[in-house]
Amino acid sequence: MKNKIIYAIGWVLLLIVSGCSDWLSVSPRTEKPTEQLFETQNGFRDALTGAYIEMMSDKSYGEYLTMSKIEYLVDFWDPEKGSGEEALTLHRYSDAQAVTMIDALYEQQYKVILAVNAILEYVDLRQAIFDPGAYEAVKGECLALRAMCHLDILRLFGPVPAEATSVPILPYVETVTKELHRHVNFDGYKARLIADLENAEGLLKQHLEKQSEIEEDYFKYRTIRMNYYAVKALQARAYLWFGDTQKAYEAAQAVITAKDEDGNPRFRLGTAGDFSEGRFTLPCEQVFSLYRFDLQDKYTELFSGDGLYKGTKETTVKKELYGNTGSDIREMNLWNLLVMANKASYYVCNKYQVTEATSEKEEDKVIPLLRLSEMYLIAIEAGPETEAQRLWKEFLSARNLVTADLPSDAALRKAAIIAEYRKEFYGEGVTFFLHKRLNLPKNQWLWAPSDLEVNYVLPLPETELSEK
Repeated sequence: MKNKIIYAIGWVLLLIVSGCSDWLSVSPRTEKPTEQLFETQNGFRDALTGAYIEMMSDKSYGEYLTMSKIEYLVDFWDPEKGSGEEALTLHRYSDAQAVTMIDALYEQQYKVILAVNAILEYVDLRQAIFDPGAYEAVKGECLALRAMCHLDILRLFGPVPAEATSVPILPYVETVTKELHRHVNFDGYKARLIADLENAEGLLKQHLEKQSEIEEDYFKYRTIRMNYYAVKALQARAYLWFGDTQKAYEAAQAVITAKDEDGNPRFRLGTAGDFSEGRFTLPCEQVFSLYRFDLQDKYTELFSGDGLYKGTKETTVKKELYGNTGSDIREMNLWNLLVMANKASYYVCNKYQVTEATSEKEEDKVIPLLRLSEMYLIAIEAGPETEAQRLWKEFLSARNLVTADLPSDAALRKAAIIAEYRKEFYGEGVTFFLHKRLNLPKNQWLWAPSDLEVNYVLPLPETELSEK
């Protein structure tokens, strides 16, 4: 890996939580040497905030891995002719413009990993400086964020799970060092990732149990921070990727059945009522999301014209994605036909639009990374028949669809679940991973260009190839 990715962090740009806000709004501070930074709990807090800021980069979950580039990989947006996005749509990864985009997102994931690894290098040494629950939160969040970024690196640059071999594939980076991080094979990578999630689970469970003792606001607003239930959701996602359906089901159920302190459901599926209030990202479902204070600006940049769109009429999306139900709350609420001054029209998704009704609600200015609906679909795919049928009907009912039985025929069942993933996570960066996990052939795609040659394995940057 290039020096800028693997070498020690000598200086850290501090990005801190504003004292006048309960939410993750940030401002730059001064630069400090690493050892000085980690002398106080606030220093650890500032460094952790910096890691979340790296995650919110446009080249990571702030855009590339949610709204934009990754969605071209499944032809969810119409690309400009001759663009790097068109190359991504056709899986022509050797195109120079596509290479630049792919290398950028790869590098950005490792920037996040380096940021949390720098914290992990010191957190055990300075455990005594933390308030009750703070050490567990900081270390647990770092381990889980490291696992999340590594999982997505694997899902992008690693093999289709069914085709994994014993050949080294990728580095699992656990230290900040000048030494090269050698590549490990699929099983070795899996073992490290699962270990990070298990350790994070234990720490964040302790933090959850100490929540009532915690006074500092920074450690309270958990759904915009990696939290215990987010770790369970990540476990569900990871175990399904690795083919362990029983553990995937159990982890998903831990989120679905979660209760708050009063015994009420901690998360609930969104309904038509949420959309009628303009809450298009469904905060009630979010297990983990990134707060982005400028979300409306990002929406305007990407979705206000010939940027990210699918079709120039309503027909393509309404008919082919949703089936013209006339009732599905996603079909009826999440898309708009924009007609420009020059009479050109574009069919755009308004999932990330901050409406007048929600402009003062900070909890709506978020990019969802883990949602309850994904846990439903994982449990439906991986769970026992009776439970799968019950959850399927709950899910369809919440989306205002006829609550038919989940098909008993395996091929039809698979197709029904895939169809809901596509409808549910449009613009969230989930569908490519579904396609890759199932190794879907071109004829099972919803939309596939005639000259597409399906290739689910993104190429490593050239600087990585010599370090296996």
